Amino acid sequence: MITFAPFPETVLRQHQRLHWLPLLLLTIAAVASTTNAPGWARMWLIAIALFASFKWWTWRKVVARDLRARGETAVASTADAAFTNEPLARRSTATSARSFAYLFLWPGMNARAFLAKDGAQSRVARATCCPGARSAQEATPKALAWLWALTKTLLGATFLWCIARLAGHGLLAGWIGMVGFIFMLHFGLFALLSLFWQSRGIDAAPLMKCPIAANSLHDFWGRRWNAGFRDIVFTLFFFPLARRFGTRAAALATFVLSGLIHELVITVPAGGGYGLPTLYFALQGLGLMIERTRHRAACSLTRGWPGRVFAIAVVTMPIAALFPPVFVTRVMIPFFQLIHAL
Repeated sequence: MITFAPFPETVLRQHQRLHWLPLLLLTIAAVASTTNAPGWARMWLIAIALFASFKWWTWRKVVARDLRARGETAVASTADAAFTNEPLARRSTATSARSFAYLFLWPGMNARAFLAKDGAQSRVARATCCPGARSAQEATPKALAWLWALTKTLLGATFLWCIARLAGHGLLAGWIGMVGFIFMLHFGLFALLSLFWQSRGIDAAPLMKCPIAANSLHDFWGRRWNAGFRDIVFTLFFFPLARRFGTRAAALATFVLSGLIHELVITVPAGGGYGLPTLYFALQGLGLMIERTRHRAACSLTRGWPGRVFAIAVVTMPIAALFPPVFVTRVMIPFFQLIHAL
């Protein structure tokens, strides 16, 4: 007869409550302690607090699952792997070095993939076994991928430190600087970092996957734009809400909650424009609902050029609500002046 010690389940339930403490405490501390700080400093401190809390939550969740697995028998572990459709070889190896790399040297939020024992090689093996399922990354990144990531980094830096200056020091210069900064960081430096970890056999998929090629809003937000943020909101909000209220309500609620998170790093540091980022994400949720209505087939909103145009329009037209002018002038322009971009 197989018996199970009470440690894994009872301790896991108790410790899951502790996973939320850093998110709550760090965020509250960052907001409360920066009331008199410059807008750009407040933005970065709150963003770092949120990022560190999410990182801790995802890492601790994997570690807790590993502790539970060690407390179970081999039979129970095999059954659990079969239930989760995840081979035992993909179980994490949360060594000190790998954990440090995930927590401090990688912006993604998929701790299970990054800490997996077999890493990127398993994806290559699956692609080899299934020729129709080709992966966007390979175990050994090609030189062209490195060159393209470096090109995007330099292009973003050019927009930030060169082209933005030609527009003066006003709102237009701030917008150009933000485009360059996002392109340099998310599309360039993070892509280089992804290639670096992949070259070492670690499953670190790029956060941006050519968003301009999205043929629908679902494709844009679900697959192509900022996989790190997508992973965390799916885990924290969408999946629990979907089990309780269904996918449509969960998707809309997840967009609204994403807007509230962005309020912390956009309107709170700016001291104005409150509610606009939440409105932006609510519009994205409504656009997704329209895209999923029964009339979508007639309008081709989920494929081809109509779907692409619809996705680009919904994402870009209300962009001023996501980044209100008060945020650009009070937060981003002073930050760009600090780094001598303007």
